[in-house]
Amino acid sequence: MSVSISDSIMMESGPGRERRQETVLREATAVHLARLDRRTYAPKVHCRQLSEFAGEPLDQMTNWGIVLKALESLITALSYMHSAGFVHRDISAANVLVKDGNAKLNDLEYAKRVQPAMEPHSGSSDVKMGTLFFMPVEVIEGGYLFEPPDYVRKSKSAPSFPFRYHYIHDLESALWVFVYLLMTRWPISGPSPNEEQQKARDEGFSKIFIFGRREEILNGKKRLVGLVSESMPQVFDFAWDCALEFAAVVKEKYCALQESLPIDFSDAFHPSMYSDWGRAFVRCATEGWAGVVTHRGRAKRSAEDDSEKETKKLKVT
Repeated sequence: MSVSISDSIMMESGPGRERRQETVLREATAVHLARLDRRTYAPKVHCRQLSEFAGEPLDQMTNWGIVLKALESLITALSYMHSAGFVHRDISAANVLVKDGNAKLNDLEYAKRVQPAMEPHSGSSDVKMGTLFFMPVEVIEGGYLFEPPDYVRKSKSAPSFPFRYHYIHDLESALWVFVYLLMTRWPISGPSPNEEQQKARDEGFSKIFIFGRREEILNGKKRLVGLVSESMPQVFDFAWDCALEFAAVVKEKYCALQESLPIDFSDAFHPSMYSDWGRAFVRCATEGWAGVVTHRGRAKRSAEDDSEKETKKLKVT
């Protein structure tokens, strides 16, 4: 839209010139808009753009061998991102796409360069970001959880350092993707889980992914680790052992990184971790099991159970 103003007004000089020109321009614009006929414009049309098919989300795969290969590719993709100084910040089972057996890391809208170390009280912490089921435990809490014991004891008087998302957090999210798939998949060729196994699966899944007690897995708490171990099909034993090794490594790196504050985040990049984890996923496929799986989540309550609970609730009220 263009609005013309006479040259005499534009060339005018003297006090108040700019205000008069602004007033004339505003009035001319209003007149021009009033003359517009909305009927000359086409109505709004809903449009959608479809890009080339990039693949199916990892959590829809039914071939366990492809799942393990995709997880290996995920670690490789993270090694490229991290070596360039960037973190993804939203690793999830839905953000890894698989096509023709090849995996791609998707959804980079939250990716950012790792922030440098900061002095106490020198800035705000990173915003909580990610998919809840796969968020690192420190990101959920919004602070460092593996500081030295002597620092924790003096935490009330110790300086507070801004929390920063770094490379190990992405790797921890990849660990939770692996654990999630282990706890929601079941070999299609084997027997279904018995009642005790299903109960253990339901309880373990709830504690890890719904009630957010993932720190217990990192700390190797025997009760929760044992509960999940009981729920696993035997063919997943090798993969579950690898997941526990990953958890131990993640905690070890967190503790080493937080021995001295402020954290030097360049120390959070460990090239050997990516190669070790990648080889571990290959071993899971070659030395472990790599057949066809089906999705088997938490058991649904029966209608009788629901009605019984509702009856008890009515009696209480």
